[in-house]
Amino acid sequence: MEQDSEKGIRHRGQRCIEPEAVFGQIKYDMGYKRFRHFGKDKATMDFAFFAIAFNIKKMCAKIKNQKMTDKNYQNIRVA
Repeated sequence: MEQDSEKGIRHRGQRCIEPEAVFGQIKYDMGYKRFRHFGKDKATMDFAFFAIAFNIKKMCAKIKNQKMTDKNYQNIRVA
């Protein structure tokens, strides 16, 4: 995608607000307020597990809503 095209400009404008929704869902809907471990490596691991759980939850909701068949699982885009 060309960044100076009209489509590229719209995409660039959306990039700054897309992550806010995810962090809002993590903090308020799922009750994740702070890291449970100390240290950069442990906090990274903690957040990675939470991100995996978030993506699995999102994938399950998509499967439930779309009633997908086995051959369509490869077309799921989570995050």
